[in-house]
Amino acid sequence: ENVVAADAEYLADVGEEIGDGAIVAFLAQQWAIAALLQVDQLPEEPIDVLTSGVCFTGAWTADISTRDPATVPDGMIAGLSPGDLDEVILAWSSVFEGDQSEDAGIVPFVLVGALRTGFFEGAESCAP
Repeated sequence: ENVVAADAEYLADVGEEIGDGAIVAFLAQQWAIAALLQVDQLPEEPIDVLTSGVCFTGAWTADISTRDPATVPDGMIAGLSPGDLDEVILAWSSVFEGDQSEDAGIVPFVLVGALRTGFFEGAESCAP
């Protein structure tokens, strides 16, 4: 139905523990996945879906970081606050915290790598 849903209680906890940058990171990743689904470009493998969404989140974060606040319409995110990028990185490095599965230790590194790729190489580098 073209809807991105979120658990408000979970996001409130994330905001308390990490910060608002982490909340935005999780929401941006879901929007990216929704966009990939709409254009029939969603990867088949779950890890590829996750990394594509995180990569696009990195590209979006880079776009925000380079904006001239004077040119941004009211109500839109004008720029990053000190520590926001750290919070975005923490969001993806802690997403599997406490998970004891075989891949739980490596996945956060893969996600932070995808975020870095999107941030420095742009959205073009994120397409599946």
